[in-house]
Amino acid sequence: MAVYLSDQNLATSLTSGEIAEEVVRTLVGSIGLVLAIPVTTAIAALTVPGATALAAPAHTEPEPAARGVAAPSGDAEPRVARHDGP
Repeated sequence: MAVYLSDQNLATSLTSGEIAEEVVRTLVGSIGLVLAIPVTTAIAALTVPGATALAAPAHTEPEPAARGVAAPSGDAEPRVARHDGP
């Protein structure tokens, strides 16, 4: 509307300093918004460890309860866990 009211042709108005600055500012802001999600997703994918890093080691000692011995609860004598199933 400002271009229409200024009695200049479109090319002259778009290349004037004030209008060109706003056009470039709008384009740069739009490009930034469009690239924000893929860039942050790529950064997150590179910084967060994968599923293999979170997996337990292949060889671990069994827990005391798995061996049939209850974990110590502060008593002097260890307790033996009862196994009622098959």
